[in-house]
Amino acid sequence: MCEPVDKNLTFLESEFGNGDIICFQKASAMDNGKHIRNPDVPSYLKYVHNLQLSFSPSPKESEYEESLKKQNKNIITEEMNAMIDENVIAAIDRVLSEGITISIQSQHSVQGQQVSLSLPEQLLQELSDIVFKEDLVENFKKGLTPEIDFNLVMEKIDAYADLFSSHQLEQVGAVKNLLKNLVRVFEKMEYLKKKQDSAKKSTDKHNEALKKTREKILTSQTSFTNHQTQLNSLDGEIADLKAKLEKLQGDRESIAEIQDQEKDKITSLNKEVKSIFHCLVDDHIKVKAVEDKIPEVQADLENSEKLYQFMKAAPPF
Repeated sequence: MCEPVDKNLTFLESEFGNGDIICFQKASAMDNGKHIRNPDVPSYLKYVHNLQLSFSPSPKESEYEESLKKQNKNIITEEMNAMIDENVIAAIDRVLSEGITISIQSQHSVQGQQVSLSLPEQLLQELSDIVFKEDLVENFKKGLTPEIDFNLVMEKIDAYADLFSSHQLEQVGAVKNLLKNLVRVFEKMEYLKKKQDSAKKSTDKHNEALKKTREKILTSQTSFTNHQTQLNSLDGEIADLKAKLEKLQGDRESIAEIQDQEKDKITSLNKEVKSIFHCLVDDHIKVKAVEDKIPEVQADLENSEKLYQFMKAAPPF
């Protein structure tokens, strides 16, 4: 009967006796340290343990994101105010056709987590059926969220934990962590999609408000132009018909007052456009931030899916 020997113990501590045979495994001719990143199981498990995925940004990352948002918002605000002051209708048409586009630096980075999996004998066959009988990744992609209950199997494993090696128990934990990570990734993806949809709906709503305001401005500008034409006509009549000067002067003052009202109305509507533009900037920044995060989450999903498919295709038990 062979027993493993702790290489860190002395011969005396290992309780060797006369006649005991000590076997040494011959090292590979290849220099594992140079050709293999993790040449043995303990080093690979340590590598996996160090790759922890977290979607929560650190305080410094959050502060950096807020700084970027504020900086980009200030830049676009200056540009849009200049556009509105120059030609409000042209500014509205540009936003409705092109949207508000600004360059935002990536604000979030995620490193994928890989998990090593190896199931023990007997009881873990049931766990294998739960995990690999159906393609859980594809089910999640199709919008299905099956409830996976490990309680019964894990109770059995816990009850007979002394029959399993620490390595086997680590593999069971790796399976649980993999599935928890998959669920977390898909939940994060759904959250981001909902957030993106909400931001897009808000953008559409403000675009509709912008269109209505545009029509009001055009109507006011047309009215302003018409009244200006009438005003010019009345000025000519005043010169030609001095007899009607008093009456025409009254008409002129009335129309001039209307013109002032239209100017005030246009000024008020311009302020409304600026307010809507501010809302669009906020919407765009939200959409951009979500779009930056989605590829990173998708990359993490692809890494997890590749590992899952690899383990599903060739389970080690």
